[in-house]
Amino acid sequence: MPYLHYCYSIGQPKKIVRSPPKRISIKLPVFHQDQRVIFIGGSGIIRSCKSEAGTWNYLVEMALGAQPVFGRVGAETMLVLTEADLEAV
Repeated sequence: MPYLHYCYSIGQPKKIVRSPPKRISIKLPVFHQDQRVIFIGGSGIIRSCKSEAGTWNYLVEMALGAQPVFGRVGAETMLVLTEADLEAV
């Protein structure tokens, strides 16, 4: 269904101008959940993805190394990276 726009001119009757609806296109993500990826600084597994501002952001869990003496602190191994930062393994 086309959108209706009203155009006003001084001293002129209003006109109705029809324009086609705008189509929104969202590209599909390049990577999928549980896929192994590499990036500058390491490698990891994609845990989730979200479309934001025309690109996809991925929550990547880095591969865990040996347990440090002081233990682990929460989500220290989770990163949010964009599609441009990742490469499939």
